[in-house]
Amino acid sequence: MKQTQQQLLEVLKVNLLNKLNKKLIKTSAIALVLILFGCSKQESINESVTEEDITPPWIDVKDYSIETTVGNAVDLNGPTAYDAKDGMCEVQIKGYVNFNQPGEYYIVYEASDTSGNTQRVPITITVKEAIESTSQTTDNDQSSVQTGCDKANAKDSTKPCNYVLNSDIEKYDILYGQTNAKENCEKDIDELDVCEPIYTNDGSLWGYGQYIKEIED
Repeated sequence: MKQTQQQLLEVLKVNLLNKLNKKLIKTSAIALVLILFGCSKQESINESVTEEDITPPWIDVKDYSIETTVGNAVDLNGPTAYDAKDGMCEVQIKGYVNFNQPGEYYIVYEASDTSGNTQRVPITITVKEAIESTSQTTDNDQSSVQTGCDKANAKDSTKPCNYVLNSDIEKYDILYGQTNAKENCEKDIDELDVCEPIYTNDGSLWGYGQYIKEIED
């Protein structure tokens, strides 16, 4: 009789342990689901906090309209660009100006950030006819007008010394004058592009010109 009671107690003990284990497993599963749900929810919150960069760089342009006279090139490499995310950005100059031909020309300063936002600032450059200097005639003075270059190596003695002859620049698609002309020209060239020096009437270096070389058959 005692042995039967002992066996019954053992059975009840085993059943009780099994129920407790099932409750622990169920509780652990619920806790794990809550933890995983909490992590995914936190990730979603973090993703929503990250804002998309839609602001383009700011280009520091002081003059939106520039005037000059024929033969006097203007250095166009002054503006800089700054982006709130990337910091300083490179500024590119796009457009064509012939400083030896009167007229209005339009160039664009362009800067882009790493997010693909691009800022463009249009500039108008007006090239006017050069005004020749004259002096009034007096009893002890004769009027004189300087239009040429008296240097022995001048290409055209009727033009000023700092003049760039049209025949020297007409084949170029883009002109780079003054500061960092060679570096800027070589930086922009593609495989078929060519950069060549351009000289003024008296033989001094004026800048560089870029043109696309024609493919020979």
